[in-house]
Amino acid sequence: MASIDPNLFSLLKFPKNESDVFYTGRLPWLFKDVDYYKTYWHNKKNEFLNFHKTSSQNIDAELKSKKLFSVTTRQRLEVLKKAHDANYLTLSNLLQSLQAAAANPFEVSVPSHQSLHLYRKNIFRDWGWETSENRQAVELLTEVIGVNWTPSRVCVLGSGASRLAMDLHKEFRVPMTVAVDFNPLLLLVAEEMLSGATISLWDFNVAPVELSSVTQEYKLRSELGSLEGFHLVCADVTELPFKEHQFDAVVTPWLIDILPFNFKLLAQRVNSQLDIGGQWINFGPLGFSNRNESENLTRTELTEQMQDCGFEVESEKITSIRYLTAKNEVNSRNETVYLFKARKIKHATVEPYSFLPEWLSDTSKSIPLSDDIKRHQQLVRFQADLFHSIDGKLSANQLAQLFAQHYKMPPETALVMVVNVLRQLEESLKRK
Repeated sequence: MASIDPNLFSLLKFPKNESDVFYTGRLPWLFKDVDYYKTYWHNKKNEFLNFHKTSSQNIDAELKSKKLFSVTTRQRLEVLKKAHDANYLTLSNLLQSLQAAAANPFEVSVPSHQSLHLYRKNIFRDWGWETSENRQAVELLTEVIGVNWTPSRVCVLGSGASRLAMDLHKEFRVPMTVAVDFNPLLLLVAEEMLSGATISLWDFNVAPVELSSVTQEYKLRSELGSLEGFHLVCADVTELPFKEHQFDAVVTPWLIDILPFNFKLLAQRVNSQLDIGGQWINFGPLGFSNRNESENLTRTELTEQMQDCGFEVESEKITSIRYLTAKNEVNSRNETVYLFKARKIKHATVEPYSFLPEWLSDTSKSIPLSDDIKRHQQLVRFQADLFHSIDGKLSANQLAQLFAQHYKMPPETALVMVVNVLRQLEESLKRK
């Protein structure tokens, strides 16, 4: 029976009672509305497992077809099938505690692009590949925070599979570290590493050159040993479960540019976790991709917003590093990263945030007829009319003529639109 450490529970503002804590394995979920997240991740688990199951079935169908494959191609297909089958079994066992709750799926206010496999390469980087990247991360952070860094309580936001959080905990002999992430797969892997277990998992190369690099099995394990005072928590950065001013330091590795809200809202939340004099340590790129260009900040703008949110930058470093480095790994790339240590000098007000607009979280509210919705209405109407008109007899040219008359547009414009819609469909069917 899983139980929460009393030292960790004393930091929480929710849930109020230890008996209300939900666990997957030994991992506590600290969401205010935990049932919504259970439903979301249960569905994502099925989606993830079905990917491996369906991939295996498709490969098996190819192998049993009457196609004439070379010996090498057959070998490649057979090892891919073996890898998908093995991962399906391993991940089914690892994720078996992710069970659905009786929640309304419309109320799950999380980004739909979030998936269990979104950062799967980081699992191999942290615990499987032979790479110097993990050590380099600690060395770079040490340059910024100093070799004599001695916080008592550290919160790592966006810890992922948590190798960096564990390395910092051990390297600096931190009495208490709380590693927080939103993705239960990454944390369940980290939990297994923390317990000394070994996980066999296959990594798939998206662009292999040699047969030997198509897929490879790795034994995921940790050599860090027992880490007393280290805690893993499944929680949402947008609504942290901790009481205010509980930590001496907050670390944000590869996080600030991927959140669904702007940097200022994050800075306010980091501020709330620290007392005066507490430290915010950041490590990662500035790859913001917000729709509003004003939110895609540079280093100077970050510094200005940190000052507005009660922080003073004490040290910083800009450098270029290799990211996701491994033999045969095509995802490996050069990244320019920004590291800083900022000290909290005053408290800041925390503005409320909701990922979904009010009319989606409260389905009784009227939906505003925005310009975005108007444009989407036109596109969807055209697509629906097009697919409804396909009867197995008409050509693209004939459909374009009909749509030119119906929508009162030039025939050449109608033809381009018809072909583009159908082409996108055909291209999508040819992709994994």
